[in-house]
Formats: sequence, structure tokens, C-alpha cells
Amino acid sequence: MIFGNLILNHVVSQALAEKHPTRDYDHCINRRQVKNPCLVCAEICPQKVYFGPGSQKTRFSQCSNCNLCVTACPSRCIASSASNVSAYLKLLRIPEETIYIASDGYEGDAHLRTGCFATLSWEYLAYLGLEKKVVFLTDSMPEPEPDAGQIWQDTLTRLCLFFGEEEYQKRFSFSPDPHHADRQEISRRELFQKAGEEIRSHISSFAPSKGMMDGLLYRHLLKSLLAHREEQAPFGWVIPMISSSCKGCGVCTRLCPQQALTVKKEENGFQVILYPFRCSTCRLCQKSCIHHAIEDFGVTRLTSLQPLLLFQNGHEKENP
Repeated sequence: MIFGNLILNHVVSQALAEKHPTRDYDHCINRRQVKNPCLVCAEICPQKVYFGPGSQKTRFSQCSNCNLCVTACPSRCIASSASNVSAYLKLLRIPEETIYIASDGYEGDAHLRTGCFATLSWEYLAYLGLEKKVVFLTDSMPEPEPDAGQIWQDTLTRLCLFFGEEEYQKRFSFSPDPHHADRQEISRRELFQKAGEEIRSHISSFAPSKGMMDGLLYRHLLKSLLAHREEQAPFGWVIPMISSSCKGCGVCTRLCPQQALTVKKEENGFQVILYPFRCSTCRLCQKSCIHHAIEDFGVTRLTSLQPLLLFQNGHEKENP
């Protein structure tokens, strides 16, 4: 009977996979440590799909597919549903240079509707903003809950850090009415001349599939887009800052949910290497460092998301 229930649960889970997010518990903060339990997904979910820390149980049959847990998860262990990813990627194939995003209740024309702007991850919006101008239609968007409101503010902050203030203002705007929105189009080749067409030609390779659905999907897309740029204009990325207290013990590498850090031993010392696109700034490395060598997280200017040498032989390496 128990075996039969397990099979039934698996079948139901697979049937619902297209309609709800999925959590990879191996990449969950609570899978890595228990000292500071993470309750973000359980607290942000309006349908109470998730149980408390340490539990892999979920009630996805109650899921409304709102996507809040995806954007809220600090370790990016929750992936969007295939249906959401399909809807998001469609925006990259439309001919218009300006994308209008509105609430579900908006009665006018919009390219994408969502229950809350906070359900859109900053990584996805950054990818979209590299290709299009984005206008958020605010007249019918309900006031978000405090937690969702904070997620949205954090999203806007990361976008501003990524693009820089001037480019952020060019690419993203808010308007109560699309007829009064600034429709001045920006050149799609101003900073990224040939990236757009080439990436769109490969969009099918990122079509949603069970093997591709992970919390870093939009970062994979960003990494590909940035790698195909003709002009290497730097962008802002938040990374851990390591001090001379680092001993290369490797505790941070073992605890990092997305394996963003690695310590490479050398004959006369060691290197600490960061894979930027994997770092979700969950800060577990900072909290767990027994030498207090990760003092803070800061913004560095990068031209790609290739591996970055953070630290070498006990001396802080200057970031590019």
C-alpha cells in the first residue's frame, strides 16, 4: 500500500510538473545546514504549499503557479514551471521593441500579465532588458504584501546594479497608461550589437524540459547572451568579498548550495575561484566561514560570467 502511494504521488507530481514550480532540495539552504533555517518559501507562498525547514514535503496540488517562491528563494533551488518559462521566453520572439507588463486584471493590451511584479525574477528581467525596453503598467496592479513588496524592491535594486543607473533608466519605466508611456525606443545594438539575433536563433535550445528546469535557467540565458556580445561593456554583479583572513579551508565550497565557490590548492598556496552566474548571494558562505574571511558582498564590474579568481595565496586579488 505504501509502495502504491509512492507511485501515485510520483505520477501526480509528473502530471503537475508543467503547472507548478519544482524544488531541487539538494540545492536548498536547509539541505546544507540547520543552524540558520531558511523559511522564505514557506512564508512567501500564499497557498502554503511548502512545509517548514528541513522538510521536503510540498502540497503542489494547492499551487496557484504564482512564481513568488521562485523569485524569493535565496539559493535559487526552486525552478519556474514549464508553462511560466514558455510564456516568458515568448516575449523575446515578438517584433516590438517595447514590452508592456501588467497585472492579471488589466483590461488593456499588454504582452505579459502577472499577479504581482515580484513574481518576475531580476535575472529574467535583466535578460529581457538587454533585448527590449520594458514598461510596467501600474494602474491596476494591487498593492503587494510586505514580503512581496520587498522582493520587488530588491529586484529593482539588482537591475539598477546590473545595468548602472543611466542604462537602467533607459530600459525600464513605469506608467499608469500605455498611451502615455515613453515609447522612445533604444537601439538594440547600442551595447549589444549582434547578441540579440544570435541568441534568439538559439532560443529553442532553451525550450522548457524536465532536464532544463532549474533555478539557474535565466542565469544560463544571461550567461549565453553576455558571451555573444560584440562590445564588452561591463555590467554589475554582486559577489562575495574575501579578506586576507581566508585560510582556504574549503568550508564555504562544501556548503554553497549552487557550488559557486571552489578552492584550488597550489604548491605555494591556494586560489579561491567563483563561478559568478551560480552565486545567488544567499550569504551562506559568509555565515559559515569559521575565519570570518567573507566580510561582505559587493558589486564588481564584469564583462562575462566566466570563472573569476577572487583570492590567491593569501592575498586579495584585485577584481576587474
